[in-house]
Amino acid sequence: MVNKTCPKCKQKIENEFECTRCGINFEEYEFSKQEKLRELRILLGESKFNEAKQLAETLPALFPDNQGEFLLILSNINRDISIVAKCELAQKAIDESNYSQATFLLRNIKAFDDNLNEKVISLRRKAERYIQNDINFNSGIAEFNMGNYPKAKQLLKNIERHKNQDEIIEHLQKIEAIQKEMLNRAIDYIKKNQLNTAADEFKSLLSKFPDMKDEIEDYTALLSKRAEIKDDIFRAAHKAKEEKRFLESKILYLFMGMQFPESQPQVQPYINRIGTQAIVSLADIDDNFRVDIAALGIDINTAVSPSALPGAADKATEQIDLDELIEITPAEANQEGEADLLCAPVDIDGESVADFIY
Repeated sequence: MVNKTCPKCKQKIENEFECTRCGINFEEYEFSKQEKLRELRILLGESKFNEAKQLAETLPALFPDNQGEFLLILSNINRDISIVAKCELAQKAIDESNYSQATFLLRNIKAFDDNLNEKVISLRRKAERYIQNDINFNSGIAEFNMGNYPKAKQLLKNIERHKNQDEIIEHLQKIEAIQKEMLNRAIDYIKKNQLNTAADEFKSLLSKFPDMKDEIEDYTALLSKRAEIKDDIFRAAHKAKEEKRFLESKILYLFMGMQFPESQPQVQPYINRIGTQAIVSLADIDDNFRVDIAALGIDINTAVSPSALPGAADKATEQIDLDELIEITPAEANQEGEADLLCAPVDIDGESVADFIY
């Protein structure tokens, strides 16, 4: 004897195919229930929550054996309908740039429907991103005003489609201009051989823009090389002075002072101390009133590398104008001349005059 409970009326019956009390066919009943569930899933998949709600409200009465499950589905659908309304309000808040309100509406909610849940997550992230953009914008402007340009650049450069996008672009352009100005100024100091000032400028540049380290590497290498050259000239001048090659020493000090203006205060005391010990005779002056340094036995190229500076090799052996020589090696006005008996007389206006040394 079959003892079966009817899923609809809950009565015990002896027929395994249909209920003799309420008249349902058990197989048709189960098929109908599954069809309703499939229809419900389709409506939810199409985000037709109101239609799904209307259908779900009929299911507990039609299929009382699954009443608890259908009531739970109905509750979830009602929650999703509420979430849809919140999403619409959140989207409106985002459109009005009220991102805090959008975040508030979407906080701590999870939709029953997967597609709706993805929409909630997307809107929440969008609102949070805009909030972060506002934070980054305000922080970036503050860092810019404090002169912290790398931090300002980092905060501003990744902000897109912001309500103050024009201001962001303007500040990024200002930062780029500051970088370029500082770099060009440092390069200009190198060109002028103002090495200490150039080094300070590069140091300041790196302190403000550490990310430029690789970009200025070649310039700092050039700066280091020129500083090395300056030191070589200084050592060569010292050596010549110690070996009493005073004219050569004085020329090297003067060359260093002219090529590296910052070193002028450093070398001037040495030039002053050499004074009139650096001697050039009138006999050393050619018909064009020039002095051939090489003819005096001074070869600056042996003391200074020809690659020291652009044109340095030429300057080392070129002749020096008499006016320039007078300026850089002045004779003492109160010193009496001394005849130079070892040199041939000099022809001055047709007269043979003994050469002399001041």
